Amino acid sequence: MHQGPHAGTRHNANKTGQRIMGSFGYFQITRQCNQCCKICSNPENDNAVTLEQGKQFIDSLIADGGFGGVILTGGEPTLSENLPDYLTYCAEKKFPSVLITNGQRLADPQYIKLLKGAGLTKVILSLYSARAKVQSFLTGNPQSLENITQAARNIAKIRGVDLSVTITMNRYNADHLSANIEFIKKNMPHVKHVVFNNLDTRMNRASENPDTIPMLNDIDIELTRSVDLMRQWNMTYRIERVPLCYMGGYEHNSTETRRIVKKEQVRILFLDEKDQVDQAQGDVFYSKAECCNVCYMNDICIGLYSMDVHYSSGELFPIFHCEKEEVIEKILANAP
Repeated sequence: MHQGPHAGTRHNANKTGQRIMGSFGYFQITRQCNQCCKICSNPENDNAVTLEQGKQFIDSLIADGGFGGVILTGGEPTLSENLPDYLTYCAEKKFPSVLITNGQRLADPQYIKLLKGAGLTKVILSLYSARAKVQSFLTGNPQSLENITQAARNIAKIRGVDLSVTITMNRYNADHLSANIEFIKKNMPHVKHVVFNNLDTRMNRASENPDTIPMLNDIDIELTRSVDLMRQWNMTYRIERVPLCYMGGYEHNSTETRRIVKKEQVRILFLDEKDQVDQAQGDVFYSKAECCNVCYMNDICIGLYSMDVHYSSGELFPIFHCEKEEVIEKILANAP
């Protein structure tokens, strides 16, 4: 799972008041996990960083001056005994932090209170499906959806903790993406921001479970229905790893396109062989097909992830109905 780079701790605020992070650091504080997701992009390993090493990474983001905050993730970050310390450290430095979690430990209200006391201000819950059986199948945890729902209820009772949801699209939820939005509206009415990301298929569990990998056509209709609902309910949203030819009418809400236009940076500390990675989004593109060369959006479209390995270039098509200048204008105006 995020608008030029922001100096210090500045954020953009959209028309609903939702604060959106621009250039950011992404910190895997542990690779332990309490679920075994079939589509996990960062599965468990034995690697770890010490608390001091973690603080040094946060310090590097602050010293750079161009990062708007740090995202604490994993694995499952709530399994790290150092999580409260990182939250407190960021709070003391007045450097915004965001917790991405599967929500299982947050079903315990006392644990959320502990994190809130340490400095927790923003949570992103990971949800795959509003259908309990699908959520259970994808996570290997029969209580996963129940715990996520309870975690959202617990967070709603605590003043000063903002909640968003991220949904990873795959073949098992592609036919009911809009049902997920309806579920969020009904059971998590305080959620005002949702991120849809297409499946990361390389070097992780998705490559070991190819039945989970969707075609772009699989997600097309339901993703558009989801966007229509989110607009109707004044929810903000971002879409990730989806080429712009499958985002007709909401191209300006592509996370990657926004980063290209605004020249945002990402610094990631992985707990695997990748180690620390610095990316300037304008310099990073996925693969392009021949038809992309004549597409009006080519310069601001990230392209297709894992093209002709897991996703087919044959599904791509050029856009002629919209000028890239229109999309850029909407991005710079922070249009909904």
